[in-house]
Amino acid sequence: MKSHTVLSTLAVGTTLALATLLGPTSAAAAPAGHGITQAELDALHAGESRDQVIQTLGKPQSTPKWLDGSSSLVYELQTGGGDQFAYVDLDNTGKMASVEIVDNESD
Repeated sequence: MKSHTVLSTLAVGTTLALATLLGPTSAAAAPAGHGITQAELDALHAGESRDQVIQTLGKPQSTPKWLDGSSSLVYELQTGGGDQFAYVDLDNTGKMASVEIVDNESD
């Protein structure tokens, strides 16, 4: 099992830091999207390619790669309160394996 809680804080923090450093004219500073909904996540199917997931959900906020060769596409989840992120986990061939919802713990 991956430790998404710590890594999500690092990934999002790194993305925000880069956006701040690069300024508003940089592609990295462009908003990654409005946040996705549960309905959009429900439209995904195991085995879809990375490109298919991005076509459905839009550009992810970050794309961490894991030691086992797998990776994740990280999206902010639209919720009524609190920060939550959806990790769309891709296997080492780039196919969707699972989706995990992670609370962003700032402590």
